[in-house]
Amino acid sequence: MTLREDTLFTDFDMSFEQNASTLSIGYKTGYEAVAQSLKNLVLNKKLWHHYNTDIYNLLFEQMDFPFGEFIIIDQLREFLLQREPRVEQLIIEPERGDDKLTLNVTFSLKSYPSKSVKFPIFVRTA
Repeated sequence: MTLREDTLFTDFDMSFEQNASTLSIGYKTGYEAVAQSLKNLVLNKKLWHHYNTDIYNLLFEQMDFPFGEFIIIDQLREFLLQREPRVEQLIIEPERGDDKLTLNVTFSLKSYPSKSVKFPIFVRTA
């Protein structure tokens, strides 16, 4: 039996929407499950404080020194790779707007490294 890459991983859907007919909580599978996990890791401020890191606060400030943002993004990447074992490759590209930061995240799974998925994480900075 061969496992399909899109159903290999299953996580609860963090929206906690309930199915009207079964009354069960929804779930996400495959790439959607891993993308949700990465997003939760980035946006969970309590988690960042638990690991005694200032990456969270630095990520959402304007950088006054050259290459500062690249250093922070690299630290964020390492942090996520350590805490999400299903991810093989991870690229984070920051894009700043007037009052928001968008992290364009591209990743592939260890179980299926030839396919990559890209999704945005929107963060309000003002």
